[in-house]
Amino acid sequence: MQEKWRLFWAVPLPASLRRQLVEVQRELGFSPRSVKWVEEENLHLTVRFLGDTEAGQVDPLREAVAARLTSIKAFSLEVEKLGAFPSLKHPRVIWVGVKAHPSLFLLYQAVEEAVRGLGFAPATQPFSPHITLGRVRERAVVPGDHRWAERSYTFTPFLVDELVLYRSFLTPRGPIYSRVAAVRLSGA
Repeated sequence: MQEKWRLFWAVPLPASLRRQLVEVQRELGFSPRSVKWVEEENLHLTVRFLGDTEAGQVDPLREAVAARLTSIKAFSLEVEKLGAFPSLKHPRVIWVGVKAHPSLFLLYQAVEEAVRGLGFAPATQPFSPHITLGRVRERAVVPGDHRWAERSYTFTPFLVDELVLYRSFLTPRGPIYSRVAAVRLSGA
């Protein structure tokens, strides 16, 4: 039986944007007992979570996704407002949204088709592009007035020129991500 790896496809973020997002985490000022912030090196834009996958699927995944991304050229994305899942009133995940861009949705669609072609189940949630900043700890409370989400930030747009397949190692201190494959977009 092959070893299982916890995998996901994501857009990596440039260091300058990751630093800006860490500054937002600090400015929000929630107690570390209330929110577990995503470490700077782990900030990314998830395109498709795959979950536990046989390690032998890495090459077929890379090849299938690469074949479907040939017509998608590198593009820029803009990060916009703060938000929360499932709602601002009862946040479990605090995130920054990504401005809708047709190429991002084409990228998602291409990845979805590729992974389904390899036998993965369809995505269970509609694609909602965001960058997770932190997760509210169980039974923790964040300010209920959600004025924190009304703060305005200006982020530097960033270039999407590759898609990375990450392996996630879950540890008591938080996840550790490692790149196991990457696909460059055309024109990158």
